[in-house]
Amino acid sequence: MSISIQALRDNRNAKAKEARNLLDNHTGDAWTKAIKDQVDGLYAEIDRLDEQIERHARAIEIEAGLKDAVEDRAVKAGKSVDQVKTEDARERKVFSRWIQGGMDALDADGKEVMAKRAVTIQANQSTGTGSAGGFSVPPSFLEEIEIAMLAFGSVQSVARVIRSSIGSDLAVPALNDTNNTGRIIAENAALTNTALVLSQVTIPAFMYSSDSILMSYQMLQDSILAEGEIVRLIGERLGRITNAHFTTGTGTGQPRGVNTGASVGRTGATGTTVTATYNDLVLLQESVDEAYQGNARWMFHQSTRRMLKQLVDGSGRPLWQPGVSAGLGNAEPDTILGKPYAINNQMPVMAANARSILYGDFSKYYVRVVRDMQMRRLDERYADNLQVGFFAFGRWGGNLVDAGTNPVRCFVNSAT
Repeated sequence: MSISIQALRDNRNAKAKEARNLLDNHTGDAWTKAIKDQVDGLYAEIDRLDEQIERHARAIEIEAGLKDAVEDRAVKAGKSVDQVKTEDARERKVFSRWIQGGMDALDADGKEVMAKRAVTIQANQSTGTGSAGGFSVPPSFLEEIEIAMLAFGSVQSVARVIRSSIGSDLAVPALNDTNNTGRIIAENAALTNTALVLSQVTIPAFMYSSDSILMSYQMLQDSILAEGEIVRLIGERLGRITNAHFTTGTGTGQPRGVNTGASVGRTGATGTTVTATYNDLVLLQESVDEAYQGNARWMFHQSTRRMLKQLVDGSGRPLWQPGVSAGLGNAEPDTILGKPYAINNQMPVMAANARSILYGDFSKYYVRVVRDMQMRRLDERYADNLQVGFFAFGRWGGNLVDAGTNPVRCFVNSAT
């Protein structure tokens, strides 16, 4: 970790501790305007430091994520990390040549590597070879794409992610036995039979495409950044659409979003079309059963966070409290009413009737991933313009698994 980011973190931690001490030691009549102004000033400085830290930390987190992914794949394959790195380097080199020059740019070794990753695509009344179809993206590139997707995929970062090798509908069984209890029985009395009522939540898989990314022959020939740009753009495009559907998808022809599936926990009173109150947050939080509170968090749009940072409790103390960071993450995350939050800019901004705040256990939202992402290179289609097209595609699904006990609930702004 560089000295600059460590210095920023140390400064941020010192101001967070100072703010926490002021909050803890000034209650009731001791919470004066002077103390409030002091805390507000510390919060403004923490916001400024957070923006600087985020830019530095992003690169470090990506590097750490790639390192962890390589180690995980080595364990699963029963290979050493060095073996996996060597294989990755070979595949990356071949894949980069394929991006820049297509199959004609590959030697015999390269064609052997790509043959192993070939994906045959069959259309109506036609068949395709691997070169005409596509190639499964090598793991080392795939990890970078998934990291890029997670930068936009706030739901996926807190959901339960499951992977499957086939794309048929996945049925997740659900059981709600909360209304049943045991009982006292008399001597020699027969047992009472209470049947279990099972239900199921279905998670279909939908095909997503990045759309074509066009690059000129000159750019492919001259730019060493071509492959990186393609990977980044693919990740961002797929990340935006999948996170949008994981958040507010209708469930018809697309995943059912967590906001769509959440039950209403609190509706704001008249006058709260673009805001929420301390009481609203308390009642929303308490609408979720205690069984889900241990893993519960908030989710909302970034603009909503700005509003929530201004809310205070009955004594005038801010509901938002800064955490104290350690290492690459937060040992104590920033919290609202004692719970962490996830920023998701696919959540609705506050407006009349908007479902603008979620609270609950987001591990009950299942994100489904079918096999690996795949990629195609389109040479002939754009040849007249001396361009090559690339697109990636993959299959994802999502649904809130609710057995009837509402693990995630939402706040709805008032209509007027």
